[in-house]
Amino acid sequence: MGKIIAIMSGKGGVGKTTLTAYMGAALNRRGHRVLITDADFGMRDLDLVLGKENDIFFDAIDIWKERCNKDNAILPLRAGFDFLPATQSRRWEDVGRKGYGKLIKKIAKSYDYVIIDAPAGIGRGNEAIFRVVEQLLLVAEPMWVSLRAVQRVMQLCHEERLFNYGLVLNNVGRSEAAVPVEEALQSLQVENIGTILPHSTNILTWSQAGVLHEECDGAIDTMMDPLLDYIESDTAWAEEDVLTRWNTLVAANTDDETDDSDSEIDKTSVSEGESNLSSSVNTKVTATTADSEVAVAEPGVTAAKVATEEDTLEAVDEVVKTEEQPIEEPPKKLSFGSLLKRRFTSFWTRGGRLR
Repeated sequence: MGKIIAIMSGKGGVGKTTLTAYMGAALNRRGHRVLITDADFGMRDLDLVLGKENDIFFDAIDIWKERCNKDNAILPLRAGFDFLPATQSRRWEDVGRKGYGKLIKKIAKSYDYVIIDAPAGIGRGNEAIFRVVEQLLLVAEPMWVSLRAVQRVMQLCHEERLFNYGLVLNNVGRSEAAVPVEEALQSLQVENIGTILPHSTNILTWSQAGVLHEECDGAIDTMMDPLLDYIESDTAWAEEDVLTRWNTLVAANTDDETDDSDSEIDKTSVSEGESNLSSSVNTKVTATTADSEVAVAEPGVTAAKVATEEDTLEAVDEVVKTEEQPIEEPPKKLSFGSLLKRRFTSFWTRGGRLR
């Protein structure tokens, strides 16, 4: 029988579904037969990131209730990689937990790995999954709300005597307000670190397009190695080794960003240099042209004639300047009323009192 793995979080929106699809495809590329299945009854979404929302005619409940055989409900993604959708018409409250466990164990006989995308929270669905899984991956973002939710799931694991679980710290770098990686790991005190995954816009784009299982992201693949090794061997990398790989990835990305920034600066400098050079050349050409126009005289014109013409021009300029000066008008005579007003105001002082 294949190994049954569940991906849980306690809190929704942390990347369980995208991790299920991407990790299943990565295991399949390593040569394993993999089935990924959605266990969020009534709220399925794994079909969307796989682009199979219009291909579903039967689901897990139909196999369970023997309305069809498993080949009718399981959708092939590529050779050795299949998908079993959840029901959209029924909820976990309407489904027996023991029957689900029997169904998954029966299907797992045909695969190396069965990966379950568990519903968020700690409800009845996850209680059923606890009974059937052999390994758990707890997904959290480096935010306090998400970290506390994962701590609660860890408590449930201990209550269920299920100690084979590992942490996947996902979407690191998504927010500037996030908890630093080392602080997040220190707060959880998890024995097994599955991996640390960076935030990737590629993952969001491929999920929206329904082709997530067909694509590869270099940074994600770099950090998938510790997780895939943990799944295959049940032995997690040492925390120091995972952090070393993570810090190497961060440093490489920082160097790339610095190189890009330097390249932009160089391009700007070259552009400014070319502009200054062009401006300088144009100035020199203009000056040379002006000098040439002054130096060249009409043929047959003597220096004395040129001087005489210059004197004449200066005299004309003086006449023009004289004509342009404003002519002062004679002072206007004041009317009798104005004289009387000026005389009357002389009786007042600055303080407003009569003398």
